[in-house]
Amino acid sequence: MENVPGKRRLSEYRIFKYLWPHKWLVVSLLLVDAILQLSEARITFQVKPIYMALEQARAAEEEDEKAEEEGSVLDQAKAGQTATPAVGSFGEDKWPMLRECFYVLAVLAAVVAITEFGRIYLSRYVAYKLDYDLRNDLCQHMLGLSMSFFNDKQNGVLLSGMTNDIATANQAILLVFDVVSSCIALIALLAMTYLLKPILALALIVIIPIIWFPSLKYRGKIRKASADRLAKLADLTQDMTQLLTGIRTVKAFRMEQQEVDEFRVIGAGVLRKSMKATRAKAMSTAWTSFLSRFGTALIILGAGWVIMFGEYGLDLGDMLTFLGFVGVTYGKVKSLAKDYTSLQEYLPGSERVFAVFDVTADIVDHPQAKPLKEIRQGIAFRDVDFGYNGVPVLHGISFDVKAGSIIAIVGHSGAGKSTMLDLIPRFYDPQKGTVEIDGIDIRRYSRDSLLAHIAIVGQQPFLFNTTITENIRYGRRNASMNDVVAAAKAANIHDFIAAQPDGYDTITGEQGVRLSGGQRQRITIARAILKNAPILLLDEATSSLDNESEKLVQAGLANLMKDRTTFVIAHRLTTVQHADRIIVLKEGRIVEEGTHDQLLAAGGEYARLYQSEIQSDEN
Repeated sequence: MENVPGKRRLSEYRIFKYLWPHKWLVVSLLLVDAILQLSEARITFQVKPIYMALEQARAAEEEDEKAEEEGSVLDQAKAGQTATPAVGSFGEDKWPMLRECFYVLAVLAAVVAITEFGRIYLSRYVAYKLDYDLRNDLCQHMLGLSMSFFNDKQNGVLLSGMTNDIATANQAILLVFDVVSSCIALIALLAMTYLLKPILALALIVIIPIIWFPSLKYRGKIRKASADRLAKLADLTQDMTQLLTGIRTVKAFRMEQQEVDEFRVIGAGVLRKSMKATRAKAMSTAWTSFLSRFGTALIILGAGWVIMFGEYGLDLGDMLTFLGFVGVTYGKVKSLAKDYTSLQEYLPGSERVFAVFDVTADIVDHPQAKPLKEIRQGIAFRDVDFGYNGVPVLHGISFDVKAGSIIAIVGHSGAGKSTMLDLIPRFYDPQKGTVEIDGIDIRRYSRDSLLAHIAIVGQQPFLFNTTITENIRYGRRNASMNDVVAAAKAANIHDFIAAQPDGYDTITGEQGVRLSGGQRQRITIARAILKNAPILLLDEATSSLDNESEKLVQAGLANLMKDRTTFVIAHRLTTVQHADRIIVLKEGRIVEEGTHDQLLAAGGEYARLYQSEIQSDEN
């Protein structure tokens, strides 16, 4: 799932755009976070009144002690009038101030706890909701892409996109919230500092960009290294997918150790790219820590100088409050820099996800496409050319097929037989010429209605890891159980299913691994029978079966082909002798066509293929 040059836009902005459907949740989150940050800043602001109350009490106590030491009656009297009332004054005047500070702090503590819960809950909910939406939208988008997209991509890479890339995109979304939260906190702290003394707020404004600089400097390196890491991780997923898919072959050839060694090599590549990103991230963090501590020291030095020389009307209470702000600000700036650096590490995942969204399907409905309701006349190829990635496969293919007839397509491997069939359901579109149904280009029909009229049985039957019933019903989801059983009987698979302990509820296993090749094929035939489509495409449906299984499958196919327009690709020419017409392909061109008897009598390419097969069977 690599990036698409020229189409990629900054994923930060695309994430924000993706947040738009959840804008009110995001607004609520920002409001809650603003209340949280203001409350935390207000807690620090309470330092000054507490300090002033305690300092006045301490001064009164010192004055009282001094008066007692002088021993003067007058001083004692004055002390009785001043010091004692001072203590009383503290008890009567300052204690309510401290009590009020306590109430304020208690309320703020409750507000902080509630808003902290709200911030965490809302941010995670929005992030996980976006993760859910992104994953669903990516799945829907990928399934809507043309076959050419999947031909050019490895399954493991696509799987990595649905898992690793989405997971990193989700982390990026969470980090966006954290970055925004830190920014709100800094704004709140600067506002409180400004209320304390504007000159102190100016000092913070000067130092914050300096601390922020390393994050900006190293973001490019972190982002590139992280993108390379995700690409290597996709290779690792592809290798594991291939291993699991081909586990029988690996074990049959005793290649376990070699595969492990290759897996380690790819894993080492992931490790190298991970450490490259880590080095850049560590450098950014180290510089941020140094600058933040050094900047804090400078601010303390400057604030101390101002107080000592009486500039700007600052006192020790202002200094203590300001130091509290500096400590909190240092933590917020460091957190902001850390989150921003981590964001650069995770953004490549969202870039890779959005790169897939940028891919558009090349097989789409025509703006004036109409539904295909029925097939009356038949199917025709008109001077069709087609190739893959610039390599020609079909050249000037033209023929007509009457509705309800059986057409066999034969030829050597690589002649273009399967490619020709793939043009009928519009897995691909011709690069020249047209494929027509009832004289109308199939591109003028809606693709959904076209596929509703087509059933396909391929050479390699695919079954889902679910029950036999669900695999057969995949051809028509709303089919009744009676319809499923009738289709299974027509495909000569009912007796086998009925003999299983769980009957039609038997689980077929991954790709039908618990069944034989013939059993899997007959289930796919039952699926096609259940769909009851008027066009049937059989692509070497019996090529990998033994003789007994082939006979059972052929009997099922005979039931399936009744009253349907059928295209048959067969590796055994003896199975297509009764076709209404046989088309012979050679190097992507039609070299012969006619009935079995006509082609044998012509003594051309078909006759040579047929004789070669007969001799092979005799030998």
